[in-house]
Amino acid sequence: MEDLTDQIREEMLAVFEGQYDCVNRRQFWNDLSEKTHVILVRDQDNRVRGFSTAVVWHHIHNDQPIRILFSGDTAVDSNAQGHMALPITWMRFAGTIRSEAPETKLYWLLTTKGYRTYRFMPLFFRDFWPHWERACQQSEYERLGDAIGQRFFKENYHSDSGLIVYGGSNYTVKSEPYAIPAKDLKRPDVRYFLKRNGNYEFGDELLCLGLLDQRNIRTGLRRYFTAGLQRDLP
Repeated sequence: MEDLTDQIREEMLAVFEGQYDCVNRRQFWNDLSEKTHVILVRDQDNRVRGFSTAVVWHHIHNDQPIRILFSGDTAVDSNAQGHMALPITWMRFAGTIRSEAPETKLYWLLTTKGYRTYRFMPLFFRDFWPHWERACQQSEYERLGDAIGQRFFKENYHSDSGLIVYGGSNYTVKSEPYAIPAKDLKRPDVRYFLKRNGNYEFGDELLCLGLLDQRNIRTGLRRYFTAGLQRDLP
């Protein structure tokens, strides 16, 4: 974090403002200050085109210690959306975090106010929560997610819906030009997200969890996670 120059921070903010409305600069800087890691994606001119922030939390679940890799603000420039640079870089990073305590379970905690971000879950994981086809089989995930929501998000977390609600005080996904395409509305993951988080346009966030373990990582990204796990970085 100490390596983030003022220019990099401003470039991150510019990317973020390109994706979200009602961005409060002070809130953005405060969120950044609470994180311990930043993953950057740059273009050929070395300008920031995407980023994600993260911090590791510690929790006890079923009388066992677990670690939680929480993603904070995340954004990708509209011209770079669909590119795999951020998912690949993030998965390597997640592997390095896993390597720090290989005997302790590590979960990815994602709170998402947009369907594009929710789609990272099926891109990364074989099994995750909440899942549109496996809700009745995910009681353990649900118990953990509910405990995390209550502990870390307190009164903003709603157990009945699994949503983190800020009452309109949070930034929101831009409606234009990012309206949901008709083709995406046919996708089961997108339909499920819209059903679970019907007020996403007001900044409500759906709490999501995935176990960061090689057996649970999708084949296409597993080698990057393994590279991070073995600290075999480029």
